[in-house]
Amino acid sequence: VRAEEKNFASSRLRPWSKIITLSSGDELCGDDDDNLYLLYSGEIQVQERDGSHFDCFTGSFFNLDHVLVSVGALAGLPATIGAVATKDSTVLVVSRKNFLLMQKQDSALGQKLLLTLLAQKEANRPG
Repeated sequence: VRAEEKNFASSRLRPWSKIITLSSGDELCGDDDDNLYLLYSGEIQVQERDGSHFDCFTGSFFNLDHVLVSVGALAGLPATIGAVATKDSTVLVVSRKNFLLMQKQDSALGQKLLLTLLAQKEANRPG
């Protein structure tokens, strides 16, 4: 994600999100967590259901499969089962409730975000 896209996403999402800071070693994203996260700074390692893991880059969303499944845009079980900060990190958190409100109240942003999430999910698929 380019710097201008990260700035756009974080500024447009700010009214719908809260900012949290994580220390190295802090965990988030359990099985029942349907929040959407945007890594603003730092480093996060995401663990998948199949035992694999990947590093999340600044400006990338994570736990997006939980959100996509919860709003009916993706079938099956979410792949993400956890995430841990590998460095001190700052993250924007959008709750499922706020994600749905955003889609109703700012449909252009909601649609753009949904397409971005689907594109990022597709880009991260193996094969």
